[in-house]
Amino acid sequence: MQSVTAWISSRSLDTLRGEADRSYPSESGRVLIGYWADDNNVVITTAVGPGPAAVHRRYSYEHDHVWEAAQISMEYERSERLQVYIGDCTRTPMHHLAVLALPTNGHYDASFAHARVGCRGL
Repeated sequence: MQSVTAWISSRSLDTLRGEADRSYPSESGRVLIGYWADDNNVVITTAVGPGPAAVHRRYSYEHDHVWEAAQISMEYERSERLQVYIGDCTRTPMHHLAVLALPTNGHYDASFAHARVGCRGL
């Protein structure tokens, strides 16, 4: 399996931390937007979400897909079609983990690499 390095902007990192704190003790998530620098490096420039219709529960989280899709589209246009949907980040308070789901090969298929990191690391 090919390794992928995810680079994340400090603004996006602050956004992820803020959402994790805001939604605690429930689960929450964000959509990650950015670009693939090459086959092994992804740059995350924006963390979007969770949206006004998202449902946060202690053991689950439901995305506000309509709102997220609109945000992704706006960022895509704003960036002159350079920044795209990269993956999701889900915060699981019960396990003190954040899960980044990124396509392993830069393509949007069913193959995902999951990076589990301590919440303090995000």
